[in-house]
Amino acid sequence: MSALEQQATATIHRFKERDLAETSWAFAKLSIRSEPLVDAVLVATMPKLSTFPVRGLANIVRALATWRVHEETVMVALSQSVKSKCHQFVGQGLGNIAWSFATLKHADDTLFEAIASASMRRISELSLQNLSNIG
Repeated sequence: MSALEQQATATIHRFKERDLAETSWAFAKLSIRSEPLVDAVLVATMPKLSTFPVRGLANIVRALATWRVHEETVMVALSQSVKSKCHQFVGQGLGNIAWSFATLKHADDTLFEAIASASMRRISELSLQNLSNIG
């Protein structure tokens, strides 16, 4: 584990929601994944879910999908949080959320219905890539 990964793992529980989400996504994008880091992200995320901004939710879910981490309890909680804020997502966020939950094979019809409904309201904001992620 690199020094940066060790430092993040040791301190991530103190991160604000945005920093937690962006740090998680950055490590995932760089293909940096260790069990201690993933566990620290999961533990830090759960108590903060209700206060995550929608972009932060999208980044956390996308990081988990990139890492191929499907922890059922966390996914259910994330799904509930996304459903309650679905109307706040912009087009790209909706596409990323749909791709992430589908990649993790998280079966929640009401989540995908909420994403589809929100997508219809924001259809003009969706790129072809976003549409393919949702469809």
